[in-house]
Amino acid sequence: MSDSGLEKLVDKLNRDVADREARHQEVQEAVKQSRQMIHDLNQPLTTIMGNLELMLMRLGPDDQGRPKLKTLVDQCERMRQLLIQLGEVIRGQDDDVRAERQE
Repeated sequence: MSDSGLEKLVDKLNRDVADREARHQEVQEAVKQSRQMIHDLNQPLTTIMGNLELMLMRLGPDDQGRPKLKTLVDQCERMRQLLIQLGEVIRGQDDDVRAERQE
């Protein structure tokens, strides 16, 4: 291989490494922001769920409002599960990027 060909190959490899590093940084920032958003969403959700559960405890077993409150608690729990799943997806992406970086 000529010196010119070798220089081109080295330049290409350097660009590839720089591109991967830039992509890694972008993904890391997206992961960080996503984790913060999940945390920010989970905080008020926990407060809402806690207050709804307290309201349920104060209602009598035959109170007409009980089914509606129970529905709200169930939907909050569903949202919490979705946030957990989103966190798992984000952790998976973070793991994929780390593995790719080690290659």
